[in-house]
Amino acid sequence: MDSISRKLAHFALSLSYDAIPAPARKEAKRFLLDSVGCALAALDHADMRQAYRYIEQLGGREQATIIGHGTRTNAPNAALMNALLVRAMDYNDIYW
Repeated sequence: MDSISRKLAHFALSLSYDAIPAPARKEAKRFLLDSVGCALAALDHADMRQAYRYIEQLGGREQATIIGHGTRTNAPNAALMNALLVRAMDYNDIYW
């Protein structure tokens, strides 16, 4: 039996851009812009500067970019730092 993760991955990989309704694409773009805005607003937050220094010390292969820094690190560390940036100031909304 396929796991839910495998089913979700298969769905995502088989989905074409044109199959996504225009209103859904518009909302997805809005949510992404909101998240990037939240991340950029948090760049000077003291906790985020400290977290960034820690991520820099960890190092790693240059696989993914940290928002607002242009720095590349491994994917898990970039995902962590980007998530911290998006949530740091608690400006992002819950999308209903």
